[in-house]
Amino acid sequence: MTRVSDATLATAMKLRDSAIALLERVNAEEDADGSIWFGRHTPANPEPRLAIRLKRRAPDGSVWLDVWGTVKGKHTKGLNIRWVGRTVELVSFRPGEWVDGCWP
Repeated sequence: MTRVSDATLATAMKLRDSAIALLERVNAEEDADGSIWFGRHTPANPEPRLAIRLKRRAPDGSVWLDVWGTVKGKHTKGLNIRWVGRTVELVSFRPGEWVDGCWP
């Protein structure tokens, strides 16, 4: 596993917390797998400005958060972070326009 800087991890954690707060504020939808979505990719919305998926994975109790947004002009996954309790793993983080400009 690649070691990330404390500053990068802190930024990712703030974005995680903001995404969770957004999911709590809006009318997020839950799919058949139990994932909670905001701005889900659909045929009618193939590249949402911001898309968030929160997934609780049993049996280990881990929680996964994926955020898609615009990075260098392309719609792509910008954040993938997972955690169990206080143990956090930053799987991927691609800062882009979505970090500053997409949060409703």
